Amino acid sequence: MFNEVSTDFGGTMKQTLLLGLVLSLLALSARASEGERYHCAFGQQGRTISVVYEVEGQAAPCEVRYEKENGVETPWSADNEEGYCEEKAREFVEQHREWGWRCDPVDPQNTADRQAPAEPSQEPPPEQD
Repeated sequence: MFNEVSTDFGGTMKQTLLLGLVLSLLALSARASEGERYHCAFGQQGRTISVVYEVEGQAAPCEVRYEKENGVETPWSADNEEGYCEEKAREFVEQHREWGWRCDPVDPQNTADRQAPAEPSQEPPPEQD
């Protein structure tokens, strides 16, 4: 008699936990703040190199984000070392410039800068992965 009675608490509980996880991640990402940011262009291709701080007002933990047409990578991060992400981002920008990319700093207060990449170069970019 009791075997025929079922409840769907498992599905509801999973949905509640998933919703809680999503909301927690959104809250954490809202706390992150952006530091230095560069737009790089070569031909029709664009890249963005930026430093993102996990907690606003703190230089660590941080990560360097590399945005391309096919996604976002995090080539470097630091938990405690202040200045590490900024140094790595600048080195990466210089490396792009050596490859022939044009990279310009972006003013974080200017939302128009965030949308418009640097003026593209006319030559194709060097092969890289």
